[in-house]
This record gives sequence, C-alpha cells and structure tokens, in this order.
Amino acid sequence: MAERLDKKKNMKTNVAYGFVSKTLSILIPFLVRTVVIKVLSEEYLGLDSLFVSVLRALNLAELGLGNALVYNMYEPVASGDKKRLGQYLNFYRLCYRFIGLFILTAGLIMLPFIKHFIKGSYPADINIYLLYLIYLINTVLSYWLFAYKNSVALAYQRTDIESRAAILTNILSGILQMILLVLFRNYYVFALVLPAITIIKNLVVSRFIDKNFKDVRPEGHISKKEIRSVMSNVGALFGHQVAFTVVNSADNIIISALLGLNKLAVYNNYFYIFQALNGLLVIMFQSIQAGIGNSILLDDKEEVMRFFKKFRFMIFFIVGFCTSCLMNIYQPFMMVWMGKKLMLPDISTVCFAAAFYITQTRKVITTYKNAAGMWKDDFLKPYVVIAVDIIIDFLLIKKVGSTGAVIATAISMGLIAVPWECMVLFKKLFKTGLMEHLLFVLRQTIITAFACAVCFISCRAVTVQSAYVSLILCAAITSVLSFLIISVLNLPDKNEREIFRSLCRRFK
Repeated sequence: MAERLDKKKNMKTNVAYGFVSKTLSILIPFLVRTVVIKVLSEEYLGLDSLFVSVLRALNLAELGLGNALVYNMYEPVASGDKKRLGQYLNFYRLCYRFIGLFILTAGLIMLPFIKHFIKGSYPADINIYLLYLIYLINTVLSYWLFAYKNSVALAYQRTDIESRAAILTNILSGILQMILLVLFRNYYVFALVLPAITIIKNLVVSRFIDKNFKDVRPEGHISKKEIRSVMSNVGALFGHQVAFTVVNSADNIIISALLGLNKLAVYNNYFYIFQALNGLLVIMFQSIQAGIGNSILLDDKEEVMRFFKKFRFMIFFIVGFCTSCLMNIYQPFMMVWMGKKLMLPDISTVCFAAAFYITQTRKVITTYKNAAGMWKDDFLKPYVVIAVDIIIDFLLIKKVGSTGAVIATAISMGLIAVPWECMVLFKKLFKTGLMEHLLFVLRQTIITAFACAVCFISCRAVTVQSAYVSLILCAAITSVLSFLIISVLNLPDKNEREIFRSLCRRFK
C-alpha cells in the first residue's frame, strides 16, 4: 500500500527541532571557542580545525553510501514495504562496520605524518599524535555505534529525531568542556569529552529509532541486483563526496601547511560564523529533501515544478537577506568577539558573503538532484570542481592569505558547479529550458547586491566609539533595510504575494 508522507507536517516538526538543535550547536561551540582562546590560545583551535579536516578527508571511505541508501529507501517507504526497509538497513549496518574499520586503519597509517601538516610551532604541552588519536577514535565510534539506524528516520522525513538527540548532547558537551577547561586548563581533558558525547548521542538516537520504528529491523539481505544499484549510485556519488570534502576540508589543511596554526585559527573564526549561518539554512534543505523525493515519485510534473518555484523563491529571499547581514555585520561582530588583533581585512567579508550566497542558492538545485537520485548525470563535474579549487587555493593562499581559500570556493562553485547542475536538473528532471531560471537567478542576485551595497554605505555612515553600540546599530540597520529592499523589489513576483497572503491569513 502506497504511503504518502505528510510533507508539510514533517517539515514543520523537522524545522522546529532542527532550528533549536542548530541554534544550540552554534551558540554552545561559540562559547566553547571563546573559552578556549581566553583560557589557552588560538593555536589550540587551529589544531582542532586541522584534525577535524584531516579526519573528514578520511570520511571519504563512506563514499556517499548514506545518501545512496536513503534514496533507495524512498520507494519502500512510499509503498509501505517494511521488509525491504529492514533488508536495506541490515546492508547499511554491515557497510558502516567496514567503513569504521577502514577509517581506523587509514587513520593509524597517517599518524606519523601529522606533524607535516603544521607549519611552524604548536602548543608545547601537546603531544599532537596522542591528541590526533583521540579525534580518530571519536570519528570511528560515530560509525560503529548504531549510526546506520538514522537512515530510517531520514527516509521517513524525520530529521527531528537526530535533532532531539543533538539538543541533549550539545548542551551536555558544551557545559562539560567549559567547566573542564576552566578547572584543569588541559586540552586533553577537553578533547576526551568528544568520544564520550558521541557514544551518548548515538545511543540516544538508536533508542529513538527503536521506539518510533518498531516494525523496521535490520534483518534479511537485499538482492544482488539491489546491491549493484546501490553501488552504482555510490560510484556516482563518490566524486560529489570528494568535491564536498575538498571544498570543506582541504582549505584548512593547506592553510595550516602554508601559513601555520595561528592563521588557520583566525580564518576559522570567520569560517565558523559562515558555517553557523549555513547550518541554520541546512535545516530547511534536510527537512524537506525526503518529502521532495516522495513528491517526485508520486506527483505529476506540473505539481513538482510548482513546488520547486515556490521553494526556489523562498530560499533566494532568505539567502539574499542573510548574505546582506553577513557582509555588513561580520566585522563589527568580530571586533566585539575576538578584537582587532584576530581580524581579517574588510575585503575578506565581501568574499565570504559572495561564497555564502553562491553555495546556499546552489542548494535549491542540489536538493532536488539528491532527492531524484541524479548523481550519475553530472559524473565528471565534481572532479573538475576539485581540480579548480585546489589549483586556486595554492595560487592564492600564498599571495593573499587565507582569503584565497574563500575566493577559490566562490569561483569553483559559481562558475562550474552551479551552471553544470542547473543544466542537468532542468534537462533530465523538469525537461524544460533554463532561460526562466537564469533570469530569476540574475534578478535575485542584482536585488541582493543592491541590498548589500545600500546597507554597506549606511553602516559605514555610523561612527561611534563603542564596538558594542556599533554592532547593535549595524545589525539593526542591515536587517531592516535588507528585508525592506528585498521585499519591495520582489513585489512583482507572484510567489512572494502568495506567501505574504498565506502569512496574513495565519496571523489573523
């Protein structure tokens, strides 16, 4: 019997819990980073960023298996076939056990070479090999302890389950890490919290899954044909996974190797804010992807396209607003948080804002591509993105500093990934031309650039001595002006009028 997911209800629940979870995952690490710098120094944050990036590279062993399996689960979920779901879940469990073993082995092989990823000095009280092992164990445990079960929640569009567990563990880990740092001033004690919290989080998620999906058990085996189908998708996803890892991890490794831990720490303070805002928006994409996959299977093409246009408008509106805020509030915020000594030049904030706009608006396309399982259709794209990103990284980071990494991301995403993905999606899924979409993107980009420029000029007109007052004024000016400019200039768009009327009815 076909099972149609309640996309609206699930999305509301997922977004609500996801927003709380992501907000805590931003605020708590923000407080922790502040305590680390105040109690120890920025070099310790540099080590954290480096090890996380190295181990993220080892996560390539996952090869996109999670996305491939969740995609294959959409059809059994839609048809209510619990037996096949259990078979896929059992296959997923076996794969993750092997992946965890592979990461442990590869991580140990890399152990003697860790020092070569660091230029210059590192904290004298730290044995970098021992610290790296703690981070490695944490990564391996994340695969071995029931991680496979979360695929069931994702296939049923229940990302709120992981969000609930994350709320609990983020609060617990943040409080523990800050208390231990202040009491012991020892980074080893701080780092040991990571594997402990991973164990707790995975156990909590496992308990939630068992409680909510009692009739889905990891039993039986999928057919050889289904295994070939999964592995075919994994092969197509491999390049996409490598590209994601390179763009998000290689920058840190290259900056550490060429510029040192201090420069890496300063860059990562900015990147942390970039990723924090990115993380809030990811909630929407993750919450709705399974629903989109379900809709592509069950709805007609006209309905799929109608929802795409509404979804597209909503994302471009939100991202445009966030881009303007990011560009104009970045420096006042960093002045208050870290002080002038740990700040990048103003041009860096423009580059971060441009990279943010490109990467976030791109997710409108990638969300639909992933939901439709269209990984083979742009098989070569990620390898081209990787080559361009790494080449530009090495060319620019030495010349212009860490900002070169942001420029490399913006160029590789904006000039290669986005056009390529748009052509594939519209040709293969929507079977329509690109002109309407390109005109929409051009119009929204001009509106966003105009909002950024007006807010920039307005904020520069504010001259006050207090950094705190300057931050508050810039935040107020930018948020109000950005919203007004983007709203007014989008009045001709029927999607905005529909959303506005819907909000008015809801608040009556």
